[in-house]
Amino acid sequence: MDGTILIADDDKTIRTVLSQALTRAGCKVKSTSSLTTLERWIKEGIGNVVISDVIMPDGNGLELLPEIRKIRPNLPVIIISAQNTLTTAIKAEEGEAFDYLPKPFDLPDLLKKVSLSLKIKEKPSITQLPELNEELPLIGSSTVMLDLYRDLAKLMNKEGPVLINGESGSGKTLIAEILHNFSDRRNLPLIKMQIEFFSEYEKSIDQIELAKGGTILIEDLNSFENKQQEILTRLLDHNFRNNPRFLVTNKSFNDPRKHSNLIEPSLLFRLNKYTINVPALRFRMSDIDELITSYIKKFSNLSQDHIIFEDGAIDMLKDYYWPGNVLQLNNVLSYLLRYEADQFISKNQIRKLLDIQPKFGAQDEAGKRLSDIVECHVKKYFDGHGGLLPPKGVYQRIIKELETPIIEVSLRACKGNQLKCAELLGINRNTLRKKVKNINIDVAKYKKLM
Repeated sequence: MDGTILIADDDKTIRTVLSQALTRAGCKVKSTSSLTTLERWIKEGIGNVVISDVIMPDGNGLELLPEIRKIRPNLPVIIISAQNTLTTAIKAEEGEAFDYLPKPFDLPDLLKKVSLSLKIKEKPSITQLPELNEELPLIGSSTVMLDLYRDLAKLMNKEGPVLINGESGSGKTLIAEILHNFSDRRNLPLIKMQIEFFSEYEKSIDQIELAKGGTILIEDLNSFENKQQEILTRLLDHNFRNNPRFLVTNKSFNDPRKHSNLIEPSLLFRLNKYTINVPALRFRMSDIDELITSYIKKFSNLSQDHIIFEDGAIDMLKDYYWPGNVLQLNNVLSYLLRYEADQFISKNQIRKLLDIQPKFGAQDEAGKRLSDIVECHVKKYFDGHGGLLPPKGVYQRIIKELETPIIEVSLRACKGNQLKCAELLGINRNTLRKKVKNINIDVAKYKKLM
């Protein structure tokens, strides 16, 4: 690589690591902990690529993006941030950032993006998105959710149809509504259409025209018979007056005994240009705490401070399979908050409630080898993507999901003693501390068990 890279981050360690890596790669580097200094460098014409954090001592890196676009519209900016929300991803896309990487990021991945940005002279302009706030309907900071946020930001204003795959209760319709409500079609109608709207071609056209160039949300593609699929295929080729956008949800099943109707290749080829795979809750168990907090805040008359979970109660929720995904979790929380009037939620209450939940093909894993259980879950992960390949980085995502319970169970057994836990696991103590920090494990709660 050949070029000057400007780095703005208030973390000295990150500045040092990036500077050393980029220097070894052949780049010249200037780093600072101040956005004011970064802006001055840009105005002076210094730098070929910018790497900037979001939250800085003297401002917000995302808010500097419009100013950079005015001063040097062709300057690639890579945003890195520990604020890993859909808002951050969308604002980075809105500000025409070259790319956005959530912290902690993979250093080789960042170097590849820097190399690519040095080769690209100009990015196409992006339509201004609506003013955003942090009260967005998507909750979670797990790896798979960060991937989802980035996909949503990139697809927000794409013109072609978007196919949204996911299990029941995972939030497919919610994802579609976000794609409409934060797009440049947000002030136009969102028309929802189920299978009954596709009995006749001409009537379907009349219904779609009601969108007036807005968004058509077609739900439950998996329930469409051949006749409805043929009509939908013709509709996607139809020349509508106001060019509406099509969003299509498709249910994938976690029970191999259930099968959706096969999608005709001619229809699938028209739909799979842009695809979003909504992760099942069991593949983002680290989001359980955030989901519980959000639900209590949004739907309970009580504040979170008034709700007390017995030690280990939330861990039981994390250990459950959740075949009904976030919808099922919300139903369980609703019952607990509505009918447990003492505001103390015990492990016994949760155990009784989980025991009577519908199974939906959830497997009894008692007596199975660990490798069998892992194989089962990995297969379900692939099945959850509707016959398409999951996003790149499968190995690291799965390893992270595996190591989290290993570390948490070991810490619990060692009463929160990290030195003893590191010896038990056979890893270096500093390695364990780094993993605990990256995974965001609260070690203190295990010390309370002493």
